[in-house]
Amino acid sequence: MNLPGKYTFKIRSYETDEFNHLKISSVFNFMQVAAGLNAEELGFGYTQLNPRGIFWILSRVILEWHGNVKFDEDLIVETWPKGIERLFAIRDFRFYSQDGGNIGKATTAWLMMDAKSGRPVNPANERFDLPLFDLQPAIDELPGKIAEPAEMTLLTKRSTVYSDIDVNLHVNNAKYLEYIFDALQTKSIFPIRNCRIQVNYLKELKQGETISIMGSHDNNPGNEIVVSAINQANQMIFQSRINFDLSPI
Repeated sequence: MNLPGKYTFKIRSYETDEFNHLKISSVFNFMQVAAGLNAEELGFGYTQLNPRGIFWILSRVILEWHGNVKFDEDLIVETWPKGIERLFAIRDFRFYSQDGGNIGKATTAWLMMDAKSGRPVNPANERFDLPLFDLQPAIDELPGKIAEPAEMTLLTKRSTVYSDIDVNLHVNNAKYLEYIFDALQTKSIFPIRNCRIQVNYLKELKQGETISIMGSHDNNPGNEIVVSAINQANQMIFQSRINFDLSPI
């Protein structure tokens, strides 16, 4: 049986929040790094695709997180490709604390993009020597569409800046999590202990654009929140659905 890629990350102070808990945006950063390392090892990473003008973008994510990882502790990330679904390449993740405890899992859908045309490339047509992984899915379901509630209220407006942009010249996927939680914390400061979050990335965001971040309702304990963003042309940039536990730690 082929084994998943396994990577250990030491948590830095800037990757935690005021409660000394690993931020959700940091978890997304670690997923991105682990996915890139594993893709390189399997022969379809940045160094293999960049000369061909092709790159990966994260399109959809479901993360279930119940970790309490702190500064100077280790986070262990396992990841493996799960297969192809239409134009999506599916990749799963499991997360472990330094003592081996299971603290989270995720499934992700990635698109392979042509840099010149800006259009998706069908990964099924690429000749990857992809090994088979006889592993139980981290999460059985695939990230689907998110239904927009009838009533959404403006949480905040935000303009993208230099530090938001990555090597693909658009806002990095983990930055959207900062946008989401920054917008929610304009109403209430809270620790993130347990959460289930889905993010669908619908349109790329470039430097200097301004977006309106909308929320479905106040972030009361136990409630589900939908947070989305639209640009000045009224185009949907991303949607997210969050269930989280606000109980004191």
